[in-house]
Amino acid sequence: MTHRIRHIITAAVVAEASFAGEAAGAPPSGVSVKELPEVVVESRRNKALHILAYVREYSTLASYTDTVFLFREKMVDFMLPPRGKGSFRGWTSPRVLTCRSYYRFTYKNGLDSVSDERGHHFSWSDWIGLAPAAQMPVRLRHGSEACDTVPERYGPAETWTRNGSRISADIDVLADESERRWVPGITAFFSKGLDFRRMRMRFDYSDTDTGLLSPFDLEGYSFIIESEGRGHRMFRFVRRDEPVFVSTEAEVSILDREYITLREVRKWEKQKFDTDETGIFEPIDAS
Repeated sequence: MTHRIRHIITAAVVAEASFAGEAAGAPPSGVSVKELPEVVVESRRNKALHILAYVREYSTLASYTDTVFLFREKMVDFMLPPRGKGSFRGWTSPRVLTCRSYYRFTYKNGLDSVSDERGHHFSWSDWIGLAPAAQMPVRLRHGSEACDTVPERYGPAETWTRNGSRISADIDVLADESERRWVPGITAFFSKGLDFRRMRMRFDYSDTDTGLLSPFDLEGYSFIIESEGRGHRMFRFVRRDEPVFVSTEAEVSILDREYITLREVRKWEKQKFDTDETGIFEPIDAS
């Protein structure tokens, strides 16, 4: 449970006999009283980290003749379990709570139409979740502005920048196999031989004193993924022997993070919560 405590600090030592004649209820002379802002004290013991986020995405499914364009907004959540506590594993992939989707269809015969319903799902956004914990580069730990890169054969795989209390990591996942650790939910598609043409990630963090950037420090992330195909025959969009191309560009904004008890975890796990809490809430700074 969260406790809110208001602190009063006394900055002088009070002598026993020096208060005679002071008005009742007034601070004694020589004593300075300062009221500090409200602070929040939380216990993280045996608590899971619950994160709510807003997702905005633009995805395209195209063949050489036809195209489907998708614009989608959704609220998602993540749950990270307490370390070493029980069998509950939580989830780091985005679980959809509320969603609005809009489609536009264009065909070679000139048909152009829109809809808010579609039977096939081709977006990559549901596969990209929270990044694992990562160490901040040493160069970024001191000073208010800094930059560091992790080079690979054909260019930088990671570019880290610091601007005040904001820390960003730009990742080229295709630059090296080791960079796939940033997208654990999608790694199985690599083993299936799916042809990814582009996969760029950006993670934005708030500053941390420990040097370890965890999901708690994550302010948001964005990505662009382009592929030929989508992993299995899930469409009736074209003939089986005709190639399809999929692209997804998405922005994810962290709206709220909170340590909750395992009892509260079960409610979220079974979706036993007020539906008013899961409306789509667009961030104030959304473009």
